[in-house]
Amino acid sequence: MSNVSAANNVHPITAEDLKKHLEECEFRMTNIMYNQRKINLFDFVMKVVPEEQYLHTFEEAEALRAIRKGLGVYFVIFDLLEGKTGLKHMIDTPAGRDERKFRDTLEFTTTYSLFAMASYISIKMGLVLSVSSRENLPAVKLAEDYFIFSKGKIDTVVTLLCDYVHALNTADESGKKIIIDSIDYVGLSNNFFILLKNACVENRKKFSDELLSFVSNTVFKVEGDDISISNFDSQYSTADQKIEFVKVRPEEIVGNSDSKRGVIRNVDRLALFDPKECLNPISVLGGLSWSVLFDGLPGTGKTSLFKLAMSRLQERGEQTGVPVEFISVDQRIKDEYYGKTGKNLLDRLDKTKQKNKLMLVFFDDVDLLLLSRGDPNMGGSDKDVLNITMQFLDGMFTKPIGNCQVYAATNEPTSTDSALRQRFHQRYLVAGPETWEDYSNLIYTKLKPQLKAGILKVDGGLEFMNRKSPAGEPIASDAAGADAGKGGGGILSSFIAGITGGGKKGLGWEDIGRLCIEFKKKDERFTGRPIHSIAENLKEYSADFEIPEDFFTKPETFLKLNFVDKVNKLKELYKPITAEKVMSELERYFNSEARYRSDAKTSARERILNSMINEYEAKKEFIKMYEGQKD
Repeated sequence: MSNVSAANNVHPITAEDLKKHLEECEFRMTNIMYNQRKINLFDFVMKVVPEEQYLHTFEEAEALRAIRKGLGVYFVIFDLLEGKTGLKHMIDTPAGRDERKFRDTLEFTTTYSLFAMASYISIKMGLVLSVSSRENLPAVKLAEDYFIFSKGKIDTVVTLLCDYVHALNTADESGKKIIIDSIDYVGLSNNFFILLKNACVENRKKFSDELLSFVSNTVFKVEGDDISISNFDSQYSTADQKIEFVKVRPEEIVGNSDSKRGVIRNVDRLALFDPKECLNPISVLGGLSWSVLFDGLPGTGKTSLFKLAMSRLQERGEQTGVPVEFISVDQRIKDEYYGKTGKNLLDRLDKTKQKNKLMLVFFDDVDLLLLSRGDPNMGGSDKDVLNITMQFLDGMFTKPIGNCQVYAATNEPTSTDSALRQRFHQRYLVAGPETWEDYSNLIYTKLKPQLKAGILKVDGGLEFMNRKSPAGEPIASDAAGADAGKGGGGILSSFIAGITGGGKKGLGWEDIGRLCIEFKKKDERFTGRPIHSIAENLKEYSADFEIPEDFFTKPETFLKLNFVDKVNKLKELYKPITAEKVMSELERYFNSEARYRSDAKTSARERILNSMINEYEAKKEFIKMYEGQKD
């Protein structure tokens, strides 16, 4: 059992505690003295990571936010220990104090506060890397006594941030910077703070039992992050079925402009909630829906819109200092014992009565979870779930005060109980990619690393990336759609013949996007989901090579190279991905899906035919038996 779980005195570090130190944290991060000049860390990171010079990427923003909050944790714990250990009194009354005791107490307080800060930052950065990481991230090498723990509260932070900036400037043996993108930045930063945390743990050996007793039975819990620190141990808890998700930014959602705008508006209005008044000011005037329903075919982006709502609310929660909670209602609430399912759902929905949090409730595949009345498969527990949910949406179990919103999604809205459907005030049709720009944008997003590496070779510029919600031409149904089950019907060859006009060379992004439109005309289910599979297949196609034996037998050819040179060395082995190859893979996927549907129809016909034959044979046999009995 870890010391975190063994300790019994929980001391929460609240948003209010951290807010008191926010100004100091931001001042230290924007006034770092390095090489006799003042560094603003927020600006410095944009310059040290070459991929974006004007805006922080998601990974950079998360890392900087972790550092800022980690500094807040440092100041909160330092102030607390300063009082508990008597350090503050020793600082205020230096005359006659025991200098050795003073130095030991100062170093202990500094060490533990740094440990808490480094633990928080490394856990938060580790979470970022858990969804955006790769192997062989850059690292720094530091001497065993690199970190200093005896400088005092402010001077320690000043020195530490200077050392951190120096680490970001680390170069390899050839003089090249070892950070090439935002993932490298987070990876190196994470490595730096893990080294700091380990140094703090090592430094604890010099402290007396009396000093260690000040933290041995106390858990410092950072509220809103589920991070606990105790007795030089730390952990991240995912208790209470915390929802983990990959953050999604608005620009990552292709098409669906109305629903995307609606989600952003809803969440921003939700974030106006006033915890002191227990009411959202916008609720007084109106304009914040209590419930929202998304409907659309599989792969059109309903789950991505859920993630966008969660990402946006989490960001707004950090800005406002109000804790955030996500509540998921899915098939796991169902129990084999009658009555237990209803209780499980009530327990889950009871969380929405909290008045100190911002909350989102999600019902995914609501048509499967909540069967319609009259459905022959509906059992007693299904009726309980449906009735409880409808009462909840009516506000029977909670009074909407503007701190909670309910989202649901369905692939088949007509299969959803009509009375339930009518209780969702706001509804959005999620159509997925609708224009050639949408499809090109989506493929570009999936293959962006290959484009940056020069592996993806598509003619034409990326102007379509800057167009906001292009109207495009409507995707009309095609008379040829009836033949979709027979395969692509030479769509690609006909399409290329039409656009080349016998003379055009070089296919571009618009051609790729318009081919996708042709496929969607034939099959409305050709949405965003196939693009992911197609992108992965293209990566496999490009990486069609064996690792050269020299990479292992002659270390200087690869193993001893710096990371950037390793990437460049591997890049030489990849086959280029041309626009023609992208379009060919699009057609191959379309044809395979058409074949699967055709096979499914054939199998269904065979099952029906066999059933009819068996029924016919049974009738013949019955008549024969009946006539035999008459004789």
